[in-house]
Amino acid sequence: MLAALILSELPAAGLASVRAPGPPFVGLASWYGREFHGRPTTSGEPFDMYALTAAHRTLPLGTHVRVTNLENGRRAVVRLTDRGPFVDGRIIDLSYAAGRALGMTGRGVVRVRLEPIDGPGPGWWAPGRQVAWAPEGSRRPAGTGPER
Repeated sequence: MLAALILSELPAAGLASVRAPGPPFVGLASWYGREFHGRPTTSGEPFDMYALTAAHRTLPLGTHVRVTNLENGRRAVVRLTDRGPFVDGRIIDLSYAAGRALGMTGRGVVRVRLEPIDGPGPGWWAPGRQVAWAPEGSRRPAGTGPER
């Protein structure tokens, strides 16, 4: 019963009100849906276009990120389950549900701010850390820390 109470409170009071430990990322977001629904993600779980999930190139899988649509102010908290996007200039790929929550499914690509909320363990975020992963064939080399 206690677990159900904690879980029911988590999205509304827990994650939405936690202050982000690292500086925000700012850039373009896109969304993906039906074409990938049910396919395995990098985390190993099947992609669910109706869940609040996303793909990011470097933040640890399992991290919760607050995403704000800078055009309309709408926000959503997503969990990173996959790697991507693999399109230059984009910093996050959102599930259909997350894109819909942000009011961006009609446009497809919008400018957003990402604020990491938590991660998989202690010391998961070190501002300015060297990014060791970059997608194969990427013309933009892996950098350090978040984009501004």
